[in-house]
Amino acid sequence: MAGIVESIRKALGTDTVPGTILPSATTGEDDLKRYRDTGIGAIGYSMEIWDEAMYRAICPGKSKSTSHDEFFAAIERAVRIFGAGSVYGVLVMGLEPRDSFLEGVKALSGIGANVVPFVWSPNPGSRLEGHRAPTGQWYTEAITEAADIVHDAGVPSGTANHCYRCDGNSLLHDALRLRGIV
Repeated sequence: MAGIVESIRKALGTDTVPGTILPSATTGEDDLKRYRDTGIGAIGYSMEIWDEAMYRAICPGKSKSTSHDEFFAAIERAVRIFGAGSVYGVLVMGLEPRDSFLEGVKALSGIGANVVPFVWSPNPGSRLEGHRAPTGQWYTEAITEAADIVHDAGVPSGTANHCYRCDGNSLLHDALRLRGIV
């Protein structure tokens, strides 16, 4: 990866490359520093589910290699190395109850991480095919509460590395834009 980022930096004539990498949860600070030192602007982790029991049930492979606590610790370390607003915790909004989703938003925002809540829909062929996604009203209410949490936490928007125009599957950018943040 370092070679690819180096090529992009040379082509752009800059020391850093705007964008976000999404590796598996890295637990070592040396790995995180290596990513940062390549010049990439931000890092994200697809945690998927905040509720620990649901995380294990819905993400059995991922939870075997990286526990809920290890994921959170990796995000926390990444914030120390990349800085507040340059680390993203990705959650899938709609798979877990609103209270636990919002608890995750609060915990991630509380350590300086941005949250990317992707909207869940049960895709044909997936293990959850046939399950009903929450209503539009549920999504609207949950994302409005999430935007309030993120706003109150004061996490920098991170739009230099994560483009809201490019992320059509997250309502949080829209809710924050309504508040004049993004």
